[in-house]
Amino acid sequence: MDYHEFVDASQVNFSVNDRLIECGSTTWQIRNIAATSIGRKVVPFTVPEPQFNTPEPEMQLNVKAMAMAAAAAWLVVRFYFGMPKLAIAAALAAVGLFFFFALQALAPQKSAWNAEKHKTAEHWKVWDTMRRNPLVLFSLMLETNAGSKPLFYSLDESQITRANEAIKRSIAQKEVGDVNFQIETVNVGGEEAINNFGSSIYNQSIVGK
Repeated sequence: MDYHEFVDASQVNFSVNDRLIECGSTTWQIRNIAATSIGRKVVPFTVPEPQFNTPEPEMQLNVKAMAMAAAAAWLVVRFYFGMPKLAIAAALAAVGLFFFFALQALAPQKSAWNAEKHKTAEHWKVWDTMRRNPLVLFSLMLETNAGSKPLFYSLDESQITRANEAIKRSIAQKEVGDVNFQIETVNVGGEEAINNFGSSIYNQSIVGK
């Protein structure tokens, strides 16, 4: 599943030299960084499995009323109109009308049931894809005397690796000149927001399904 279309991400300029790291509007001094590391966070996906347990609608017939109507039709044609040969046909016609109206009432119920069943199946496909292939955020961690902090998050591990290697070379004073490139960073907003990414993406993915 391509998560890029559902995650709020932006391109930022990343620059490293022997003195500074600049990532967007954030600046770090190389001399304050003790080490770097690459973090990998699998975003939790806790959406319940979509299930469809609604029983299929069945035709509803009022057998008692149908029998009474058939009997009444038979009696009227047989005795009132004096046509015994048509009496059975009249009774069958009355029964047929009951079936006709029952089928007419069943049709929209079956249509709605099938639509809901199909929608649940489509939602389940999205759910199963996200369950088997969860969103993974990669982070570039900077370690200082004050602790460690992610410089940024990205869906692209190769970008994290490239930035990490550039910083390590600068720390080791093996880098000459500036290293500049763009990185697609994910606007996280905080740990709680990360934990809600899964359900948010799922809800976006099922729109229109």
